[in-house]
Amino acid sequence: MALERWGIKTIDGALKGLEEGRKYFVHGDSQFDLLAMVVTFLATGLRFKQRVALLTSEPPGNIEQVARFLGTEIERDIRKDQFVILHCKPFFGEKLVQLGGARRLTQEMRFLLGSPLPQRIGVFPIASLLSQSTPEQLMQSTRMVCEALETIPATVMAAEVGKTAGGEELYVVAEMRRRFDGTFRAGTGPDGTRQLALEKDWVERERGLRWVYFMQRSQGIQAVESEEEEKRAAPASAAEARSLLLVSDDEAEVTRLKQEMEPLFSLAVARGETEAMTHVLGPSCSLVLVSLQNFERGMAFCRYMRSQRLHLPIVLVGSQRRRAAERAAILLQGVDDFVVRPYSTIELMSRVSSILRRTSLGFPLEEIAEYIGVQKRLYQRLKRLRKLDPDTGLATYQFFVSALEHELFKAKMAGYPCSLVALKAGGGDEAFEATRDLLKQQLRSEDLVTLLPNETFLLFLGQGGAEEARQFVARLGEVARITIREYVTHLKYGVASYPRDGSDAESLIQVTTSKLQDESENGKL
Repeated sequence: MALERWGIKTIDGALKGLEEGRKYFVHGDSQFDLLAMVVTFLATGLRFKQRVALLTSEPPGNIEQVARFLGTEIERDIRKDQFVILHCKPFFGEKLVQLGGARRLTQEMRFLLGSPLPQRIGVFPIASLLSQSTPEQLMQSTRMVCEALETIPATVMAAEVGKTAGGEELYVVAEMRRRFDGTFRAGTGPDGTRQLALEKDWVERERGLRWVYFMQRSQGIQAVESEEEEKRAAPASAAEARSLLLVSDDEAEVTRLKQEMEPLFSLAVARGETEAMTHVLGPSCSLVLVSLQNFERGMAFCRYMRSQRLHLPIVLVGSQRRRAAERAAILLQGVDDFVVRPYSTIELMSRVSSILRRTSLGFPLEEIAEYIGVQKRLYQRLKRLRKLDPDTGLATYQFFVSALEHELFKAKMAGYPCSLVALKAGGGDEAFEATRDLLKQQLRSEDLVTLLPNETFLLFLGQGGAEEARQFVARLGEVARITIREYVTHLKYGVASYPRDGSDAESLIQVTTSKLQDESENGKL
């Protein structure tokens, strides 16, 4: 039947893992291979009498066509409605960011399938995430989807990744892999048969993302081998180890460096930050040379790369000589070397070669950095827990007031407005809990929320006046009508802003709560 067509004797181990609540990630080069592999999982799940649901962005007709190709038994199961098929395309792409799609996706699945759900299988189109226009939106959408996947115990997640995958696709795949217990890959083997590979290990090195494949013949799962995969799994060649990325908006400099450096280095060029991130996330970048005409812009991009835990060496080119303290500050922010214009190309190549020689000694820098990062996050989490109310998970009132005074001081020094919003949900305890969870999801990292008496939420919204605060509340109301309308009868709010309504925390809080209570001043949703 379907299993024999794929060359698979059994995937009992994976199905047993699903019963134990484990999560698996699967990906393929083509949409058909991916759908066929997912249908195979579905058929095996039915054989084990497991309840099976298919979460997919594909129309049901496409699933039936794949099932018809693989075997009539699966097609009959689909037509008998033994599969639950959810068409979830509206949840992905830009709407995921705008409407809080991860939470909505989770609630819809729980409503249609019931809870708990023993097994969930999904076809996830990475292309829908790549429609985001900035790296920040891409990462935010990926995190949202991963949060939705973690809410239901047993999961099989599928993603289509082309053979010529770009840096963004590799980022999404890497983020998904980190959150799953095992990884499978669907594709066509050297002999032309469709096969399923079990990938036992995932390695991320300084010079990019690479795959390492292990054969698991004891479970009858055949490994997929191809020239492309062998190339990815092989160690970096000498040329790859000397592949540089030049980030420059000066065409004359680009032409000169390509002519003088390319005999010794492989030089890729990016004209801006977004284009550079595509190269940085790829598999063949060993060092980044940032030479933007606006020095502050180049420095900001270096800080952004370090904030994303990208540990590639960075050489920054500046347009003027700096004092010793300024050069030290630049190096402390993550730049490995600093060169001042006008510079000698020979000196620049010598500095680059020296950095590459140090970074190619084989020390596990990525693993050390990851360990330090984990320890830092644990410490920050412990500090954050001291500032949170253990019952609600919101900021304590004392910490909120202290943080508000600090933010008001920054606003006064920088000259920008900020706002407070008092929000109260009608509908009892369930309305309070649903609104609290919604606020946790919708607020930005720089925003704050605490709880006042009478179950009133107090929100601080940074860098925005009263009009921006009302727009935020209006968007919040739209999301609430979609996700929690069965709990919340209405939302009442009051808005106060700095400096119009007050200059200190106490006066702003007093004005905000009084506007909430004043029927002529407050707003309702």
